[in-house]
Amino acid sequence: MAAEPGVLTLINLSYILINDRRSSGLSPLGTRRLVGLYGLCLPVEMQMKSLSSTAIRYLNMTQTALEPACLYAVLFSRGDGTFHWTICAAVDERTAMKMHATNTLAWVYEQKMHDILESVSACVAVKIGKLSSTADIDRVSSLLEKIPMSIPPAYRAIERRFRCRIWFKEALRALTTEGFISCPDVEAFERELLVYGEERDDLTVSGAPLVFQKSSVVSV
Repeated sequence: MAAEPGVLTLINLSYILINDRRSSGLSPLGTRRLVGLYGLCLPVEMQMKSLSSTAIRYLNMTQTALEPACLYAVLFSRGDGTFHWTICAAVDERTAMKMHATNTLAWVYEQKMHDILESVSACVAVKIGKLSSTADIDRVSSLLEKIPMSIPPAYRAIERRFRCRIWFKEALRALTTEGFISCPDVEAFERELLVYGEERDDLTVSGAPLVFQKSSVVSV
């Protein structure tokens, strides 16, 4: 029985990625996770056209690691179509200080080191700023720690309860005011980031690695 086109493409893609990793532009981690994604997670009956376009997007990725001393807006998938909104400051090519609002018991600010590239829920990352050095990360964290865990007056007519997304937008404003980033339109960037997340979410849930995107709103 002849192999289905989808199966043949999966085999060929895996072979290319394993045996010609350098020309594909992917890191060893990216290669292993991509092969795992296409070999295990994508349906065999996927049409050739759809599979090829998705594969091309992966093979053309120019960034597969964090840039040290850079700030990122990172969405983490909750697996239900919604996201956790965070600011991450890269310490090295894979580790970042994750700064966010969390509500395990009550809403509080949290900062912790996080291996972004190994995270199973990290969905999309957009670079939003460059720091002078990793030593500036403490300054950023001290600034974000001061953001109130409450709905700002400007949002009270449209937001019923406080969410990490509200904190995230206030963080963008604070970072812009202090000169760490340049985000002239926070609402537009929120919409842009959400579109990136929604386009990627199904793949993230299926085991795909974090993807890097560029913003048309935030100047870096």
